[in-house]
Amino acid sequence: MAIVLSLESVEEFLDYWGDDTGHTTWRLTPSEVRVVLQQRPDFSRDTIAALPL
Repeated sequence: MAIVLSLESVEEFLDYWGDDTGHTTWRLTPSEVRVVLQQRPDFSRDTIAALPL
């Protein structure tokens, strides 16, 4: 969650999410990631919803 909350932009999350992003094992589901991202008032809910997770 700390990684998600410290991002500069919503799109930056895609640098950390996916099969080819290194050794990070996520314990959050795509829905949970969206909920965490929505805690940032400066992140657009439309942009969060559009993330291809």
